[in-house]
Amino acid sequence: MSDWEEKLPSRVRERLNQVGQIKSAFQPGLTLEDFQKAVQQRKKEKGISFVLALYQVLDEFVAEEIKNSGVVLACKKGCSYCCYQMIACTKIEMDEIVKFVDGLPRPIRIPLLRRIRGFVSQWRDYFGRNEFSLKINSLKVYEDWHGKPCPFLNESDGSCDVYPVRIIDCRTASSLISCGSGIKGDWIIPTPLYEKKPGRCRFQSELWANNLILEEEQRRVGLADPRLVQVTPLHHWLWMRRKELS
Repeated sequence: MSDWEEKLPSRVRERLNQVGQIKSAFQPGLTLEDFQKAVQQRKKEKGISFVLALYQVLDEFVAEEIKNSGVVLACKKGCSYCCYQMIACTKIEMDEIVKFVDGLPRPIRIPLLRRIRGFVSQWRDYFGRNEFSLKINSLKVYEDWHGKPCPFLNESDGSCDVYPVRIIDCRTASSLISCGSGIKGDWIIPTPLYEKKPGRCRFQSELWANNLILEEEQRRVGLADPRLVQVTPLHHWLWMRRKELS
């Protein structure tokens, strides 16, 4: 168990342990140390950032877990059910998004930036009205924005315009059944491997990746406790970084 998991509340830690026990039967020999070493090796070999190396290794480990477990995911391009909610990320993840958007071809970048500006305007108005209440109840934003599309969702075909650098919140979302109206997922607590409803961190390596992102952010900003890492709603990041996305 990582330092991050050890500091979680006992209720959440117990659920993580239960989920981990379910998964471990399908991944003999796979360890957190293997995952960490693979990320560092990929970072060195490819000369890429920690975040991009982690994303690449995560994709490979999850593919192996899917193969070993026999799980068949229903997720496919155009199935955008999980794209209609508020998501949140760390600064290091947002940095990759900003760089990626800046490097997009103009025919793709300009419509995307126009869409982002619309969401920034909506968020500015919303945050202005709710700043105080959000300090009291940080989960309010997820309730208020449930059912609203992600700024990066291309609704014409259900695809993601920043798919190669999509954040951990998105990378760890999955479902064993086709999602649709009336189906509710659990996007906060990890979802057991064979539980059919949509959810997050179904696979062991997804939990590792989620925690390593937080620990890397913790290291960079010099925080003593990973629970203090700022995981910010995507819309707020877009508002704060709007000058870079113009």
